[in-house]
Amino acid sequence: MADTLRNVQAERGTAILLVEHDVEFVRTFVSRVFVLDFGTLIASGPTAEVLASDEVRLAYLGETV
Repeated sequence: MADTLRNVQAERGTAILLVEHDVEFVRTFVSRVFVLDFGTLIASGPTAEVLASDEVRLAYLGETV
């Protein structure tokens, strides 16, 4: 799926809005991420930075801080 989305993005020169809960897929595919927790934006920015956030890890990944 990632290859297809990358091809579409390259061919059309557009951004893609991807709603996905597979964190590993997101980590390898996107350069910027927005994280919602029950509809409230709790973090946005570069993927690695956001996924390393304690608030995101607690809310989304269920890890304790």
